[in-house]
Amino acid sequence: MIFKWNVNLLHTMSHFRAYLFGIITLGVSLFTYLNQSMIGLPDGYRSEYDRASEPLFSIFIYLSLAFSFYFFYIGYRKNLSRNLLFTIVAYLIVVLIVFFVSNHLYNTLDNGQGG
Repeated sequence: MIFKWNVNLLHTMSHFRAYLFGIITLGVSLFTYLNQSMIGLPDGYRSEYDRASEPLFSIFIYLSLAFSFYFFYIGYRKNLSRNLLFTIVAYLIVVLIVFFVSNHLYNTLDNGQGG
């Protein structure tokens, strides 16, 4: 009986982790959306970096929402297997790609820093 209780506890913790990652990715997409909605100056000026990074971050927001819903789906399902680990790794790869592309755009384009 104790062994079955431990297995159920581990299974519940896996569901908790899936829901936790779903909430985290939902927060990341909301934070990115709020950052993107505040770009530019009050007079309407947007730098080259702002114009170039807008599609990148828009795609990232939609991908984060999709990953968030998929994490919630994994948490809802009874059989988690390796889906949670593969999904976490895939999301981290997406985050790293967006980070490096954004960093490259920031370093090569005029970002409105002034002179």
